[in-house]
Amino acid sequence: MTSATVHHLRSYDAVVANRRARSLEAARRRTRFVRALRGVLVFGLVVVAANAGIQVLRSGLAESRPAPVAVGGEGQRIVNPRFTGRDADGAPFVLTADAAVRRAAGAATLTDLERPALDYQLLGATDEASVVLADAGVYDEAAQQLSLSGDVSLETRSGYRFETATATILLEESAIVGEAPVDGRAEWGAVKAGGFEVRDDGRRIIFRDDVRTRFYVDGAGRPAPEETQP
Repeated sequence: MTSATVHHLRSYDAVVANRRARSLEAARRRTRFVRALRGVLVFGLVVVAANAGIQVLRSGLAESRPAPVAVGGEGQRIVNPRFTGRDADGAPFVLTADAAVRRAAGAATLTDLERPALDYQLLGATDEASVVLADAGVYDEAAQQLSLSGDVSLETRSGYRFETATATILLEESAIVGEAPVDGRAEWGAVKAGGFEVRDDGRRIIFRDDVRTRFYVDGAGRPAPEETQP
């Protein structure tokens, strides 16, 4: 074998070795790129899964926690509130509503109620523990008073039913006071007046201002002539 041939073979081997080196380096670069791309994809999947988990957790907490929601900048709206207490004689009462908004500082003892209901011995027994008394109300926790407004409907244990525009239940005194015109009904008849009071734990009913009564004859539901009391 001549020297020229040997030189040619060596040159060929060098070219092949160089090509192999370049191919190997290119393969290594592709491998590194694929690994990096795989890492990015895995990281992205982890981020997406974590975000989905956080959203599900937040949604679950929001549904399971009927937390107060600020409204109107004056207080917090609470769904299905419940207030409990006792009157001066120790009789318990439970006040509920569809919703409540406690007023801001300066009137913090006042709570505005939507469709208030009261379970209390002064009121008549019903199939339910309590019934809606009015469209709206204001509960004064310090004074133990419940002021009602809008289609007020009350029924006492003594069997009187009152329908009026406004009324106040004095829980400390176990009494009800109404200053607006009232329609009252009982087993014996009906009464219209400019105002009314329920005192002595419901045993004494007082009507005032242009009182008009109608009695049922012999309990048969036949109305007697309407009478006016001074």
